[in-house]
Amino acid sequence: MDHLEGHGMDTLPELSSSLSATPVPMFSMIEHYPLFTSSLEKGLAVAKNYLDSKYDALDIKNSAAAIDFLKNSLDPDLRRRLQTRVEPVDSFAMVWLRLMNMLVSHSSKHYDELRERVRRCTPCSFAEDNLEKMCDFIRTTIEELEMAGQYQPSLTLAMLETVESDSCSW
Repeated sequence: MDHLEGHGMDTLPELSSSLSATPVPMFSMIEHYPLFTSSLEKGLAVAKNYLDSKYDALDIKNSAAAIDFLKNSLDPDLRRRLQTRVEPVDSFAMVWLRLMNMLVSHSSKHYDELRERVRRCTPCSFAEDNLEKMCDFIRTTIEELEMAGQYQPSLTLAMLETVESDSCSW
């Protein structure tokens, strides 16, 4: 993202998610990739639609430059693996989604494990029963679940019950 911002290409990774149930603003798919990769086909369709409807000749040129930079920043083996999945007409957003799909688990088992980590999380899990560290851990885990559309409201109740149960000897 630093490279894109430094070269005036910071809007390339932005997409408006039509995958959400409610209208949403533009999202950086670098930061919010789970929103677009939980269903790679839908994410690619959103990116392709954006490419077809919004990109002009300069955007296409900048996208190609960003793709080259991204590929050159990768380990040679990973670059080769990515190249087998990239289509010649892919935009930077589409290439990024394909890369994230290769690197990050999007299975239901992964999200089940994240939910279970939140349910089992107690202050005693952290040095000196540190509530701040516990909250940071829960917040980042829930953010990933939310971005992928995998958060379940029952987790809120589980967190409240954990705090109420006084499971640590304070």
